[in-house]
Parts: sequence; structure tokens; C-alpha cells
Amino acid sequence: MVKEIVAGNVKIGGMRPLVVIAGPCVIEDEKSTLRCAERLMTITNGLSIPLIFKASFDKAEYLARAAVATGVDGVFLEVHEDPEQALCDGPNSMRLSELPGMLKKLKAIDAIVK
Repeated sequence: MVKEIVAGNVKIGGMRPLVVIAGPCVIEDEKSTLRCAERLMTITNGLSIPLIFKASFDKAEYLARAAVATGVDGVFLEVHEDPEQALCDGPNSMRLSELPGMLKKLKAIDAIVK
């Protein structure tokens, strides 16, 4: 039996269909990030597949805000208590202490969009 995972209104696993976690690996600028998120939404919506947008690197909040503004179903964030001391992916992680403030902003944007 496959375990079901619930993240907000997105349910993954169990006997549920596919969910896509995607996003850019290299951050160029806001315009290209929005284009990427919009294109991902068009593709996944057309196939009725929920999208969780991957927002990492030093612009995680910026990427997550842009993605949520396009209507994604969720965001994938890399966080760490102390990124400088992380054994893996420290430079890609945001500080855990910054997460509550960012999530409040994302929740407000999500409420406006949806």
C-alpha cells in the first residue's frame, strides 16, 4: 500500500494520480520565472495534473511568490536551520527562521489568486 501525503489541498500518493514538482534550476529574472510558471501551469492544467512549483536557491521567496501568483497548487522549498552549516544544498536553502514570514505572504497571494 502506498502512503498518502496531504499538503494543503493537494493529496499525493495512495491511489491518487500523478503530481508534478517542477521549476527552474537557474534563476534568470522575474519575467522568465513567471513565463516558466505560467507554461508549467498551462501544461499541467491541460492534463489535469496538480503542480507544485520548485522554488530554491537564493531567490526562493521571489520564485515562490511569482509561482503562487500564477495559481500553482503548492511550492517546494529547501530550508535549513543554518544553511551555511548544511551538509548538502546549503547555498540552495533558505533559513528556517524566515519561513513563517514567507508563508504568510504566500498564503495572502494564494487567497487573492484563488
